[in-house]
Amino acid sequence: MTQTSSLEDRNAIRRCRVAANTDGIPVLDIGPFLQGEAGVLGRLAGELRSVREEVSFYYIVNHDAPQALFDRCFDELRRFFALPFEEKIKLRVDCGMVG
Repeated sequence: MTQTSSLEDRNAIRRCRVAANTDGIPVLDIGPFLQGEAGVLGRLAGELRSVREEVSFYYIVNHDAPQALFDRCFDELRRFFALPFEEKIKLRVDCGMVG
């Protein structure tokens, strides 16, 4: 990684932290990308890479995903975690429980 790209990464993290909510979790705004704003893809990709490498958690805003989709996901998660362990373990993807 060059010194310039390292500086760009730190700047991307700083921008994300400035936009962070009160929990301190970075916020990535993909609205400008979805609207076709020029030059935003590279910046967004850099911010995403930086927060994934440095923080690991982030919010994505202005994604246009309907609330009903999130509601259904949380309903399914609650349903899954309410299952007995014996049922959940049947869905294991690998020995490390990854998948």
